[in-house]
Parts: sequence; C-alpha cells; structure tokens
Amino acid sequence: MMKRYILFTLALLTAILLGSCKGAPVSRIKEVYAGTGHVFLLLNDGTLWAAGYNLYGQLGLGNYTGKDGGINSRAFVQVMEGGTDGAALKGIRGIAAGESHTLLLKDDGSLWAAGDNSFGALGLGQTDNPHVRVFTAVKTQAGEAVNGVTAIAAGADASFFIKNDGSLWAAGYNHYGNLGLQGDEIIPAFTRVTSAGNGVKAVAAGNRHTVILKNDGSVWTTGNNYFGQLGLGDSADRFAFTALSSAGTDNKALSAGNNHTVILKNNGSLWAAGGNYSGQLGLGDFAQRTGLTQAGLDKAGGSPMTGIRDIDANGDNTLVMKDDGSFWAAGDNFFSQLGEKNEEFEYARNVFIPLKTGDAAKKPADGMRFIAAGSRSLYIISQDGNLQAAGSNRYGQLNLGEDVDDAAAFQVIYP
Repeated sequence: MMKRYILFTLALLTAILLGSCKGAPVSRIKEVYAGTGHVFLLLNDGTLWAAGYNLYGQLGLGNYTGKDGGINSRAFVQVMEGGTDGAALKGIRGIAAGESHTLLLKDDGSLWAAGDNSFGALGLGQTDNPHVRVFTAVKTQAGEAVNGVTAIAAGADASFFIKNDGSLWAAGYNHYGNLGLQGDEIIPAFTRVTSAGNGVKAVAAGNRHTVILKNDGSVWTTGNNYFGQLGLGDSADRFAFTALSSAGTDNKALSAGNNHTVILKNNGSLWAAGGNYSGQLGLGDFAQRTGLTQAGLDKAGGSPMTGIRDIDANGDNTLVMKDDGSFWAAGDNFFSQLGEKNEEFEYARNVFIPLKTGDAAKKPADGMRFIAAGSRSLYIISQDGNLQAAGSNRYGQLNLGEDVDDAAAFQVIYP
C-alpha cells in the first residue's frame, strides 16, 4: 500500500536521499518514508539513507554535523549502526517518521527508535534523555527487547506497534486520549492498548488522533476530535478506541493526516472525516465533516472519485492512486507541494487535481508506482526508479542543495 501512515513519503524520500548524496550507491529505491521535515530512503541493497530536519536526532546519525556546521542534513547521508560509526545499518523492514522522532522495524521483528523523547514517544521507559541521536532498541517494562512486531506508526509525539498476536501497543503523549489509554498524559514505556481489543491489522496516527483497522474490516478511532476527525458525528474527544460503526466492515485501508481521517473501501471509493480547512477532504469546499462522507471530487460540482487503489494522508493533504496508475491530491499547497506554484490566494485545493511529472509536457503522473507525502512535501517514484518531488526543502528534505527553499513543480531528484 502507499503509505497510509508513512509509506508515501518514504518512497520519494529514498530517491531524494540517493540523488544528492555523493558516494551514494546507484541502487533502486525500495521504499520512501517521510515525517514532518525529515525523510528516509530504503534501497534495494538494504541500506538506509536520511535527510532533513535533525534537531532532536531523528535521523539517527549520532552527533552529525552538516557542511554548514548545522545539525540538519541537506543531502542524503547513510545511516550507520551507532550513528556515523560502525557498519551499515541493514535489515530494515519498515519505518515510521513522526514529527520529531523515528521508528525502525527490523526483519527480526525488533523495534528501534531515535529522536525526541520529551513525551516518551520512543518508548524507552523514561524521558530523562530527550534527544536520542542513534537508533536504540526498544524494551518492555520488564527490560526485555520488544519483538514480534508486524507494523508501526508514529504520530506527533506518540508511537504505536502491532504484534503478531494482533495486539496494539502505544507510548508517548496521551493528553487527548490518542493512545487509547485511560489515565496518565505521558506513557514513557510501550503499554498494551486493551481498548483496541484483538485482531488489529493496521494503525494510522494523526497529529493527536489514532485510527485502527481490524481483521474483520471494522474501523476504530480515539483521541482529539475537535475537527470531527474521529468520524463519530460529534467533536468530543475519546480516551478509548471506539467503533466507527458508520464505516461498516468493507474497508481496505486507512490513513490519518494532522486533523483528518481517510478510509479506502474495497469497492475503490474514498471516505473521509475531520478538518477540511485546506480542502484536504476534496469535497469542493472548506467545511469540516464530523461524520464519514464519501470524498474525492475530481472537479467542482463533480461526482466522488472511484477506482481508487491506494491512499495516503499526511499533514493537511490527501493523496490517492487510481487503478489507471494516475495520482491525485487535494489540500494544502502553501509550499507548492501539489506541484503547482502557489499563487496569491491559492494556498489550497479543495478538489483533487492530477499530479504532474516534472517534464516539459506536464503529463499526469501515470505509470508511477509509488507516492509519499511529508507534511509539506510530496514524492513520486516512477516505474523506472526515478524519484520526483515538490514542496518544502527548508530542512533539506528534498535533497536539492543548500540554497533551495522549495520546489514549485515536480522535478527529478534521483538519480
């Protein structure tokens, strides 16, 4: 799937990292993962590369210092064991990039974390060391290494994993109930979320809300609901996972943006709830929805899109991939991340527009195999392995060099 959670951004980022980093191996991109301002590329040769925002050590590069003496990386750097020392870090199955922290899922089912731990999001059992700059093995409260992990997700200051027994575990900031745990506002060690029950198949973490998909096809939500992002028909927060009965059980995938939730049905239709201030629900207006609404207008006054194969939401954007291989996006365009230059009063798109590649003909992005969304940047990987990107490069997350703040149109950044 694209990244419902984070995959969309990773694929693009992978290419980005490879493209600008001298000495980077010419290996095809396997996946791209993106957080708020940092990205990772996982290559087919198993190596991991990172770029972008690194204030809290979320790139896992140790005491990294860039060419300008800063801590951010404006070109892809290979992630090594122990930071910049040791052997190449390999054996990575998946990555989840949050606002200022990162989770790694290894092939052996173990979980590793780096970055901001001020609110316990790394699940290390304490918050005394707020900046963890190398990937560190996560342990249980009993001091044993976490294992048997099958899926991971990262919110703003929260982390989640699913074990092979279908249980959901969470750590981090819980003020709004986004961990699905009653009680403390900070949960510094991974704790089983009993309100999620059993049979959890997928988890998506928004800014302060969380959504899960179960094996029976049902959808459950918890956390902040100010914009109606839980889809429950009101704006009251929830502190335990609550069944979203209106979603039914014919659900294929889900994703969570800052303050909105999108669900892909088995019939290829898109449904959404929550904040729509940037038009991220693609409904032709900017009004929030507190209940699930069929979404995805491809033109003003048009009918909802169908034939959708995959979805991704991040920040205040929503992206979809259709069965014909084309990619469409709606929402925030402040940084021109939709591949269209942000002209005056055109900070957002409230209907889905086709993403266009960076060639002179401006052809729609058909024939692409993967798309990923950071909170301010979008990435596309083509069938031939080229990586294109548009949007913010403030922290170097587009791998475009020292002096480029953003890209107003999609352009090839790798190779």
